[in-house]
This record gives sequence, structure tokens and C-alpha cells, in this order.
Amino acid sequence: MYRFLGSILLCLGLVLQAWAQELSDSERQFQPLVDQATRMDVTRPAQETLDFLDSIQDRLDNASPQQLAQLSLIRARAHILVANFDTALEILEDLMARDLTPHHRLRTYELVANLALHIDRYEVGFEYLNRGMVLQEKVDDPALKSGIFGLASYWHSQLGDQAKGLEYGQRTMELARKTGDVRDLCVALEKLGQAEEMNGLFEQALTRYQAGLQACEEAEDPVFVGVMHSLMGRVFFRLDRYQDAETWMQQGITRLAESGFEDGVTDAMTQYGELLLELGRNEEAQGLLLEVIDRTRDGGRPNNRADAQRLLAQISFQAQDYRNASEYLNAYLEQRERVFDIERARIIAFQEVQFDMHNQNQEIQLLREQARVSQLQEDAMQQQRRFQQIAIAMAVFILALLLLLLMRTLRDRRHFRHMSAHDGLTGLLNHTHFIDAAKTSVKQVASTGTELTLVLADIDHFKQFNDRHGHQAGDDVLRKAASRFNEVFSDHGVVGRVGGEEFAACLIGLDMDKAAAKVDEVRAALLRCRLSDIKDTITMSFGLAQLKRSDHFESLRTRADAALYKAKNEGRDRMILADSTARNGI
Repeated sequence: MYRFLGSILLCLGLVLQAWAQELSDSERQFQPLVDQATRMDVTRPAQETLDFLDSIQDRLDNASPQQLAQLSLIRARAHILVANFDTALEILEDLMARDLTPHHRLRTYELVANLALHIDRYEVGFEYLNRGMVLQEKVDDPALKSGIFGLASYWHSQLGDQAKGLEYGQRTMELARKTGDVRDLCVALEKLGQAEEMNGLFEQALTRYQAGLQACEEAEDPVFVGVMHSLMGRVFFRLDRYQDAETWMQQGITRLAESGFEDGVTDAMTQYGELLLELGRNEEAQGLLLEVIDRTRDGGRPNNRADAQRLLAQISFQAQDYRNASEYLNAYLEQRERVFDIERARIIAFQEVQFDMHNQNQEIQLLREQARVSQLQEDAMQQQRRFQQIAIAMAVFILALLLLLLMRTLRDRRHFRHMSAHDGLTGLLNHTHFIDAAKTSVKQVASTGTELTLVLADIDHFKQFNDRHGHQAGDDVLRKAASRFNEVFSDHGVVGRVGGEEFAACLIGLDMDKAAAKVDEVRAALLRCRLSDIKDTITMSFGLAQLKRSDHFESLRTRADAALYKAKNEGRDRMILADSTARNGI
């Protein structure tokens, strides 16, 4: 959440650098307007900043190239905050074509990376993030370095490399302290806090957010004051401190709305809707979530829309409004597919950019080695025969190095191909590849009349288990459940992890009764499956549906999903056979 905002503030809220050459009289007279725009960029709503920039448009002839670059960055950020992403991207693309100082170029790379990642243009985003990480080594300004490290911290944490995310978050904090600027400290505390939160260090994250809120208020930054309120509400929610969570979430929504940060508002409203549902205040939650649906109708973050549809389906089901519940659930499933596609594209783009950067570095090393060999060969022609022997030995060394690099490249390609198809935690097929494999199985058996059963399963009370025992224990539970699931079902079809704690198996040649017997084997295995230091028993809810003559995959999946939903609502730790009655192990 707020993935592209931290570095934007560091990038654009910095005190202007002294120009490399003395300003002319007209440029010196224009400088107070640049200073005012810079202050407004941090302290005032985005639309006010845009209005001010429009009001000084006719005076830009007096500005230096550096002043124009600074104003372009401010204008681009303001357009991002009010969700005018295309306009912001045009401004930044024009800016990158100019002859910029290293400082302004690094700020531009950082802002382009933030924007591109926010609008799901991951190849562009990760490319400019890498460019920024390379360029920061040539820049002395700790504030600029802090910004690019903060962006890297967030995305490494989001993509599963929590250790690297925490390392970069701590580096961001060290650099921000060197600047002595309270705004830099505000954003660095937000980035480090999010890295700690993603590592399950909720109490530490809460301490960071509290300190960050104080720094952001001192910096008079309305956007980040709202962000900090919302983040604190989220952590209180995870710590089951519901009253504190509600207070901070409400304040976060109000502050973010006042700042004009639209995506931040929908993020905070979605979280608050989930809290209200947890508190049993369904009517309030429904009104809030319907507003989220309306706000994201023509844009916004797909995760917010998907979560709102899922929660509205739950509210409608509890109210016995099954028609609306079905409509919301179907909309959620469709939106969730889009979210999974986005996340998969993000991971693949990150891996491809990292892979390309790795290959480029290898090519540079090889070119250097080849140049060195050529020089040795040239020297050998002018010197004694023993130098010729050295050149031959070096050539053999280079050939061996090339062979090793080629073998490593092939191995990396296989590894990335496997990662794109399998879930990194459990080793099962990921959502997209499981769905593709299951659809293929349905098409194959449709022409032969072979029996096929789809099994959907969900670990019971997984969120509560995570909150009680921590994410590391939760990951152990996922791995153990996946192992039992795979041991029983893999010989009969394809098995995958299709959600956070959701698993699925498409079983060929098994009718409903045989598939149910296999499910009983999984449930029995789970009863014996416990973590060494935790007494809680792992249980799962199952929904089964057998392929009918008139079925296609989506209808089969809908029936199995409905059966799973019924199993969870009838008490969990049981299986429901579609078009039949419940079976349980109680």
C-alpha cells in the first residue's frame, strides 16, 4: 500500500541544490516562485499546487533549465496524486529527454519508476529502479539516496525478499538521519515500518509509524500524515486492538481525503470496511464498501475492488440475500483473476529485469576479459615466446569462463521458468498454471466420458492462526498442508495453491465418492500434522464437484466453490459435496 508515494516525497520535497553556475537576475527573481511551489508540493493538497503552477506559467521564460526541471517534477507528482497518470507520464518522458544534472536525473528515474509500477507497467518500473540504484552511487546527496533505497525496500518486500527489503529499509533510515531533514525522516520511517510489518514485526512497525507521524506532522505534509494514520490503524487491526484501529482508520480516511490522495482514500476505506465487518457492524461496512466499488469503477487499485466485492458477498450471505451474494462473489472471482495476473506479471518483469541486468554485467566482464586477452596477445608478438604461452593459457581460461557462464545462464532460465509456474512457498502449481492445467483436463475428459472431480480446500481460521503465532508459523502450516495435499492427490491429477490459504486438485478418473475418500485421507493426515511447539490442530474445509455432461470448467469451479463456501459457513473442518449433503469428521 502507498507503494509509490514515499520516494516521490523524498524526490520532490528536497531543498533545492545550489546551481552549478550563477543565476541571472531574471532567474534569481524567479527562484522564490520555485521555492513556494516546492513547499506547496509537500504541505498543500495536490490540486492547489497545480493551480499555482498554472498561475506562473506565463513567467517560465525567466526560469533556468534546473528550475524548469524542478517545476516539472512537482507538476508530475501533483498529477499522480489526483490520478492523472497519463499526464504525469508525458511530463516525465519529456523531462528525461532533456539534459539533466545527475541529481535531477536520479529524481526523475525514481518518480518514473514509482509511477510505472503503480500503473502496472512493471518492465519500465523495474528498469528505471535499477537505473536509479546504479546512478545513486554517483550522487553524494543522502536525501536522494534515501529515496531510491526506500523504493527498493518496498518492492523487495512486496516480491517476497523480506530480508533484502528490511536491509534497504534500514539503509533508507540511515541516509535520512544524515540529511537532518524532518520530511526525509517522515518518509524513511514509513518505508522501514512497512518492511518490518511485512516481516511480521508488528510492534516494531507500530513504533516506527508513531515516530513517523510526529515527523510528518512537523513537516506539515498532509498526504503522509493521512498515510501514517491509516498504517497505524492497519497494525492495530492485526494486533486485534479494534477500538484503536477504528479511531486511526477513521482519521486516516479524513486526512487522506483532505490531501486529495485518491488511491490512499480507497485503500483506507477498504481496510475500515473489513474492520467494521469483523465488529459485526455489517450495515456500516456495506455502505463504505459500496463507495469503494463506486470510486474504483473507472480506475484505482484492483486489490481494493476485489476485497470490497469479497466483503460485500460475505455481508449479503449473512443477510441471506443469496442473489446479491452470488453476484458479488462472481465479480470478486473475476477481479481476483485480474489481481493474480497483475501479481504474476510483476514478479516475471522483476525477474526478467534482474536477469537482464545480471547478463549485462556478465557481458561487460567478458568484454573486459577479452580486451585483456587481446592486449596480452599483442604484447606477446613483441616479446619472448613465454609471453605467447601466457596468452594461450588466458584464452583457455576465458573459454572455460564462457562455458561456465553459459551453463549458469541456462540453469537460471530453467529456474525462472519453473518459478513462473510454481508457488515459491509450497512448490505446488500457482493459480494461473493450475487453472490452465485444469481447463485442459476438463477438455480432455469431455470427449472420452472419463470421470473428473474438482476439489477446492481452505485452511480453517488461518488469519487467526497467523495473528496468534506469527507469519513464520503460518508459512510452516501452509507447507505442511500442501505436502499432505500433494501426497494424496498428485497421482490422480493436478494440484495447486490458488490463493493465500486456498488449495485445489483436479482429479481425473475419480468420481465423487472416490474423491471424497481421498479427501478423508488428507483430513486424517492433517490430524497428525502439528508444529512442534504449537498445540493447535490444523483443519481444512473442502468443497467437491463432479464434472457433468453439460459442464465446462467455470461452471464446475463455481459449484465446487459454492460447496466450499457452504462448508466454511456450516462450521468448517468438513467437506461438502456439490449437489449433495455435508460430510464431516466431528
